[in-house]
Amino acid sequence: MKRARVVWQGREHAALGIPGGLRLASGTELREDEVQWLPPLVFGSIFALGLNYADHAKELAFKPPAEPLVFLKGRNTLIGHRGQTERPADASVRQPQSS
Repeated sequence: MKRARVVWQGREHAALGIPGGLRLASGTELREDEVQWLPPLVFGSIFALGLNYADHAKELAFKPPAEPLVFLKGRNTLIGHRGQTERPADASVRQPQSS
């Protein structure tokens, strides 16, 4: 059974996946495109590791750290199913340097 957290009509709802859509706890059945999807769980702080493998450090032209870099991510860093992230207009893609 697939479970979801969604926003419909401005309110957060728990939902179950059904063939062709979702069923809210109230029994209301909706199509998947009628809701805004939320991350499946509500998290607190998320501990993450950065530059924790040599290939990643190499593609960023960094010397690999002696120990993994630990950093925190807040709950606002997650998006739901079919969510879109925005890329700032001034962001650029850094191409890996060839060896």
